[in-house]
Amino acid sequence: MSQLLARASRRFLWRHPAQPALALAGIALGVAVVVGVDLANDSARRAFALSVELTSGRSTHQLSGINDALPEAIYPWLRRQPGVLHAAPVIEARIRLPDAPGRAVTLLGLDPLSEMPFRDALAPRRSNIDLARLMVQPGTVVLPGALATELGARSGERIRLEAGGREQPAEVTGIADFNAAQRGVAASLVFADIATAQELLQWPGLLTRVDLILEPRAAAALAASPPAGTVLVETAARNIALTEMTRAFHINLTALSLLALVVGMFLIYVTLSFLVVQRRQLFGIERALGATRRQVISLVLREALWLGLAGTAAGLLLGHWLGGGLVTLVLRTIE
Repeated sequence: MSQLLARASRRFLWRHPAQPALALAGIALGVAVVVGVDLANDSARRAFALSVELTSGRSTHQLSGINDALPEAIYPWLRRQPGVLHAAPVIEARIRLPDAPGRAVTLLGLDPLSEMPFRDALAPRRSNIDLARLMVQPGTVVLPGALATELGARSGERIRLEAGGREQPAEVTGIADFNAAQRGVAASLVFADIATAQELLQWPGLLTRVDLILEPRAAAALAASPPAGTVLVETAARNIALTEMTRAFHINLTALSLLALVVGMFLIYVTLSFLVVQRRQLFGIERALGATRRQVISLVLREALWLGLAGTAAGLLLGHWLGGGLVTLVLRTIE
């Protein structure tokens, strides 16, 4: 009798393919959205942490201007203070790439001679970079490998940068190499010497901040009495604050994925219920022929199980593909 029930059920589903297809689509859609959003959330959270780590480096503190502008004369003064182990001036600003419409990147103006204790991006041993040329020749920049590939630019070629509504040419003087974890995040960075960054942004004599590695006593003294118009911030505290800024965004994405799952569950319930109701007459005939209630219920549950397994497998594959596209959108929103 069980084989007769299964054969009759298969014949009915074969004649009405839209019903199991709708059930599969509902399951796959619900699973795909949850998996895709979760993957995008985790990837974006990790990328954001790597981006903060890449721009902040190994600094313990950062000295910034209250009005986002720091006179560069403060930098040599800081280097002379007791307990300041290392100091590096930094200019950080968003610019656009006319060669890639709609593409925005972060311009990092750095002093290569002061960078080694903080960041390895411009380390000659890791990158194909002519540091002397970068520091001496105006209008030169260093591109991460992923960004250079995206723009089709090689060392020695020129690209266009747009800052403050002004387009300016820049020569690629080297391609920076990054490890696998940092490669995707670094693709949104462009490196330049401090003087070049000031010229591109028209910020003569100004910095965004000075990265510092301080002894505890020096940190306490500088925090208690910072130069006028400046504020000293612990790098760890700043990174935590930046992460908290995106927390609500990630929570909203998770809630959206759970809502999609609820909608998918509703579609599954309605579709499976409809499949059962459509075969009510068939089940009645089978009961009259001797099929028990347990056999009918077992048949319906087996169908639901197979539909669930197939829909989940399809949803996992679709979710992986969907997550790859969502990561770009999520990162763009966070930026």
